[in-house]
Formats: sequence, structure tokens, C-alpha cells
Amino acid sequence: MPIVADIEQQNICCEKVLNILKQNQDGIPITYRSMIKTRQWDNYCKITGANYDQAFQDLDSKITIPQDILSQIGYKYQCTELCPFPCCLDDLKCWEWDLIKNLRVIEDVCSWLQVGMRQDKIAAWHGIKVEEVRKWNAKKTRIADKIDIYKGFQDYLDFI
Repeated sequence: MPIVADIEQQNICCEKVLNILKQNQDGIPITYRSMIKTRQWDNYCKITGANYDQAFQDLDSKITIPQDILSQIGYKYQCTELCPFPCCLDDLKCWEWDLIKNLRVIEDVCSWLQVGMRQDKIAAWHGIKVEEVRKWNAKKTRIADKIDIYKGFQDYLDFI
């Protein structure tokens, strides 16, 4: 049974995450703690015959549950548990989308700027406009502050 595409009902922040979840054929890794907290561990044990006490051995361990079983127990997908993104897409500013998509080039540009290379030479090397180099140079402290967030999106560029 496929994942329900009704985002409002499932509490998934966006359709992009739903597409990522759909591609995961093995199932979804969920912590025992989450299954107990959402009161779905009992249903899971009834359907699969799993040992009820297993969850209480290590609450923060993850169990991979196939999509069909999640559908049978009526699991509600929640952003905090399953979203692979380092932050919500709605929280990103427009200029940050550009950073995420061009992060490798921007990191190279910023590193060349740090060693003192001229902006026109950097632009020529990367085949970009000098204005782009100036823009990224002006925002280099903001980029450095959130670089881990931007790097966290790199595995999901095909989805965003």
C-alpha cells in the first residue's frame, strides 16, 4: 500500500520529503521511543508478532519498518522524526536556495577570496559573473554560519 499523499493528514512539511520517503523501499527507520510515544508500538507488535518488551531495552534504537506495515498501523509521518533535511524548507530565504544549489562553487570562491585572489580572476576561473563573486563575498559570514545546514541538503539536490 503506497504512502498516503495527503500532506495535511500526515503532518509532513512538504511534498519533497514525501517523495524521498516513497523511494525508500526498505522502509522507514523509526526509534522505539517514537513508536511508543505515538502509541503505535502495540499495533506493530500485534501485526508482526514482535516481542513487546524489545522496545524498552533501548528506547533510542531505530527499527526499520516497511511501508505496508506503517500503513496497516496507521502511522502518521512527522517532520521531526522522518524529515531528512537539516532545516525546514520554508525557513530558507530565497538567496539560500542559490547557496544550496551551488555550494561547491561557492565554497571554492570563498576559499580563493580568503587567500586574497582577485574577484575577476575567481569569476573567470569558475565561469561565473564577477557580481556573483561579490555577492558571495558580501555574504561570506552568513554562509559560514550556516554551512552545515547547506551541506546537509547536498544529498537531496535532486528533490529540491
